[in-house]
Amino acid sequence: MTSADLLATLRRRWYVLLAGLCCTGLAYWGLSQSAPVYAAQSDFVFAEPGLPGQGRSLTGTEPQTLIDFTAIVERKVLAGATSTKLASPTASLFGTGIRQGTSISMLDTGGQWLSSFSRPVLSVQVAAPSPEEVSAEMERVLLEVRAVSEALQADAGAAPSSMISVERAPEDLIITSFGKTKMGEAKALTVLSVTGLGLSCAAAAATDAMALRRARTGRRHRSGNGKRARAEAAAWQG
Repeated sequence: MTSADLLATLRRRWYVLLAGLCCTGLAYWGLSQSAPVYAAQSDFVFAEPGLPGQGRSLTGTEPQTLIDFTAIVERKVLAGATSTKLASPTASLFGTGIRQGTSISMLDTGGQWLSSFSRPVLSVQVAAPSPEEVSAEMERVLLEVRAVSEALQADAGAAPSSMISVERAPEDLIITSFGKTKMGEAKALTVLSVTGLGLSCAAAAATDAMALRRARTGRRHRSGNGKRARAEAAAWQG
């Protein structure tokens, strides 16, 4: 099909082309309405009480009792709460298609087939429609974890000076934005425009070809009926 043939087809089937372009416009409008997602990840580190001036950073040789205590706090916090279960330790909320939610779990340092909880750390992920909501939810979870930790130790009779502390690492929350950008919108518009125009032209050409085939079939059918009628008339006269 030449360019002239295609233009003639589009003139005849302009309504098909218009319908395709309208669908393309609706697709782009739907894409432009998608809101960005903000997410952050923090580690809540459980540390033993240190002497004055002594740091509380993890050494990799923390006692098993501290790791067990972290697991108890995790279960208490998750009891009756809504937390998203991720498929793997390295998975993220946004990467699994979750646009709003919270994930709380012990830091798994194992591989794909074997879990290993060797550090007293809770890994917390938050996804929300705005950075303010992410920050507020992360702070809420931190306060809840600290409250549960202190309550468990107070019930066991621990003195405030000998209590396990919970620190957030990193201290400054890093919030990442996932969503549309001006460059991304321009690329999406280009791809949608080219694809939509191509599909619309193809649909118009296919519709025109089907209509022409039906017209030719109808003419052949009428021609065949006319020949049979003339033959029958000649035979009757003979």
